[in-house]
Amino acid sequence: MQPQNPAPYPPAGSPPPMLAQAQSNGAATTAMVLGIIGVILCWIPVLGGVSIILGGIGAVFGHRGFAQARRSPAQMGRGQAIAGLILSYLALAVSLAITIFVGVNIVQLVQSCQMTPANCG
Repeated sequence: MQPQNPAPYPPAGSPPPMLAQAQSNGAATTAMVLGIIGVILCWIPVLGGVSIILGGIGAVFGHRGFAQARRSPAQMGRGQAIAGLILSYLALAVSLAITIFVGVNIVQLVQSCQMTPANCG
């Protein structure tokens, strides 16, 4: 008796068949890294400007990475692009909020020192 439908094996000594590998998405990875660094730095008022810049650049890369992942099904990185976008926008929002808060308080302090210099010494 012959076995029915034997499994199709390549001839002996031939290399295994190549599987299609998903391409990495450099823009998505860059967005995520910049977003992480931006979120870490945004809590430090002196480095708020750096975090605003990193958040802005990370958002641009996040949008590019998301568009690349959506256009090409073989391209990985959709999740990384989304994470990069969220982190970058979070870094932007927190940095701007802290910068505005610190700036308003400095202006109020300067104005109060001009009115009553005895309290500022």
